[in-house]
Amino acid sequence: MKRILKSGFIVLLLILSLFLGFSVYSQDVNPIDNGLLPFFGLAFPVLLWTNVILLIFLFIKKKVSLIIPLVALVYAWPSLNNYYQLTSKSEFSQADI
Repeated sequence: MKRILKSGFIVLLLILSLFLGFSVYSQDVNPIDNGLLPFFGLAFPVLLWTNVILLIFLFIKKKVSLIIPLVALVYAWPSLNNYYQLTSKSEFSQADI
């Protein structure tokens, strides 16, 4: 029973990481071409924070499976600037307006 729960948890990690990858990729897909993928883009913040929480949980438990959400978060790192402001400008130019 414990083995089934462990493998089910790993499958859940893989699915959440795959969905996070879909949400990162969704910004490059035309919604006319694919009607389902843009909805993954809307779920990006939820999937991102779910993977962060799972990464912290697995780090505390010292499990090797923390590699799965870690890889997903590294893949999603370039898209973070589209959703969250990570850099701040002290001055804005006229072109920014």
